[in-house]
Amino acid sequence: MLSERELGKHGLTLAHWVLLTALWRQDGMTIGELASYYKSDNTVLTRTLNRMTKRGLIERSPDPEDRRVIRVHLTEEAHELSHLVDFYKDINQALLKGFSEKEQRQLFEFLERVIANTNQAMESNQIHD
Repeated sequence: MLSERELGKHGLTLAHWVLLTALWRQDGMTIGELASYYKSDNTVLTRTLNRMTKRGLIERSPDPEDRRVIRVHLTEEAHELSHLVDFYKDINQALLKGFSEKEQRQLFEFLERVIANTNQAMESNQIHD
């Protein structure tokens, strides 16, 4: 995938980038806040955060006011990658080359409907084995 290839040049995966974008905008988010942003279960999030810690991108620490709450902070190395916050714009520009503004709007409307249908099907278990 194009985005994975480009992010790989910086030693990142798409999952890392998604979480980093949240933290570049608001460093020190809680694990719960990141789970909502990431739209993933805690197992997948924890695994990704563990990899990011090992990679030297984040540090976790207890909240000073409530030690049960864990906050995630960017390291200096992650701050140095913050120029990638709008990376998706470059990818979109390459992928949408040759599409008119109207066609781009239509495409995004269609994709939003597909996402809504997917969420609805998952919530109501409409897909059967």
